[in-house]
Amino acid sequence: MNILNGNNSYIFYILIIVIYHYDLVDVPVIVAADLRIPSQVFASNPPPQNQVNDVSDKVIIAIPKTLTSNPNACGKYSNNFKIEKIYRIFRRISKLFPTPTSRISYRISNSAASSSKTSSTRSTANCTLEGIVTIIQTKNDKSDEASSCTICLDSLTSAGSHKPVLEITALKRKLEEENHAKHLIQLEAEQYKLKAEMLNTELKRLKSLYYGGPTEPAAIQRTITICKNQSCRVMAYNKNNRMLVMSQQSDTTFNSYMIRTINVKLMKLSKEYICAHKKPIRDMVFHPLHDNLLTSVGLNSQISLADLRINTVTSSISVSEPLWSCCWAGDNTHVLVVGGQMESVYYIDRRFMLVFNSEHQIQKVGCISFNLLPPSPSRSFKNGGFLKTRMDHLSVLEETLDDNYYTYKETELPLAGLWSSTSYDCQSNLVLTSARPYGPFKTDRHIESKFADFGAKGPVSTEVTTFYGGDKSTQLYRSCLVPSSGGFNNDSLVCCYDEGSSTIKVHNINKKKTIHNFKVTDNILDLCPLPDLTIQDRRIVAGLSKNGVSIFSV
Repeated sequence: MNILNGNNSYIFYILIIVIYHYDLVDVPVIVAADLRIPSQVFASNPPPQNQVNDVSDKVIIAIPKTLTSNPNACGKYSNNFKIEKIYRIFRRISKLFPTPTSRISYRISNSAASSSKTSSTRSTANCTLEGIVTIIQTKNDKSDEASSCTICLDSLTSAGSHKPVLEITALKRKLEEENHAKHLIQLEAEQYKLKAEMLNTELKRLKSLYYGGPTEPAAIQRTITICKNQSCRVMAYNKNNRMLVMSQQSDTTFNSYMIRTINVKLMKLSKEYICAHKKPIRDMVFHPLHDNLLTSVGLNSQISLADLRINTVTSSISVSEPLWSCCWAGDNTHVLVVGGQMESVYYIDRRFMLVFNSEHQIQKVGCISFNLLPPSPSRSFKNGGFLKTRMDHLSVLEETLDDNYYTYKETELPLAGLWSSTSYDCQSNLVLTSARPYGPFKTDRHIESKFADFGAKGPVSTEVTTFYGGDKSTQLYRSCLVPSSGGFNNDSLVCCYDEGSSTIKVHNINKKKTIHNFKVTDNILDLCPLPDLTIQDRRIVAGLSKNGVSIFSV
């Protein structure tokens, strides 16, 4: 076995292992049996080195020129083992090391050179051989990884965007993509931040408008002349179709009293009119469901139902005394309640225009006002009904749930005065009652009270506040409640006319003080709020004099 003896025998071991691994030739049995047998493979002189170049790196491998062989030891492999075949095998080995080959070849060359000068121990050769075999095996297992980019997993080529030299191009592209994505995220964050700032600014502006109040002062906005004969008396308003109606005497030779309309949205007086009564009209009310159905009562003892779409009275009925007031009974949209000059109360079914019930009183004090009281489960008089105001008496008629046909139970309210008008706001549950000077009270009074909760002990109504006016009141002036509308207009207001000072006073119920005074030249007989309408963020109130309508922003 002299063929295996020598200082550089470990190179031969590498060739044998590689050849065996790739099944290139048959491994000698004697070599496979014991690779630790010493042999003289190379001559005493160190072999020259051939330099093999690759596209990716340089591989320097020591290859012997001649082999001293023993025919009896290795058989045909001692004669037929060609240097060219070994060279080709090394070429294949070099391709397995695209990057770290220089280190391996360096170790092989240095080991070969050192072994030619001095004899290395067998343990050193075995250690070096074991390390090289491990590297070769690892490179063979990871051949797929070596042929693809570890960053983007694309195939490696010798040209284009994936050169195998340090994969710099792929790394740059990956960094550019990450930087671009980061830039997009930052840009999107800046856009959202800018949008949030804009929305915050808009929110502050809206809040300042909502809570800061209007910038323009309260004022008389417009005056519309209705007639020249000083005959206007009462008004009514429907918020659904924004129609304001008022009564007047005809300017023609016909001795009749008619109804005129104003489109509040356009502030335009209609040229058409409805001839409804032959004597002055004392009250008007819209149907709660049918916006174009208007009921009016007059001193000619007649009840008229008019259709505003055709400007015609569709039906009418007469009773035995002059009529002063009217309203619809609670949530019963078929029952009309009418009050007479002698305090009589008439119940009329509008479907047949028949009086099915009446309450007659032998008194000379008329029913000056009727107000609708809708049902409410949380308030006293939860079944609903109507609020009846007589000149010296104030009461609520609540509908009773029994077998009788539309019966009502009357409950007196704990208020005393010489009443001139009453209004009710179901939203705030406030009742406004205006009283003329009499007895111990030397001035006008405008009393705001509230109905008690259902089932609560004590009186059915409680006084909230009272505003006082002048000491002169020669007519029955109608005051009104202005409901809240949110924001700056969240407080309920009271509008009333003071004959002594010729002013319209506006009182704030929550603040309990007077906030506006409008100086007028004519007596304002009727005041009516116009809900859901504003002028320069202020609510609107219409005031009716004997010859026209004035629009106030409060």
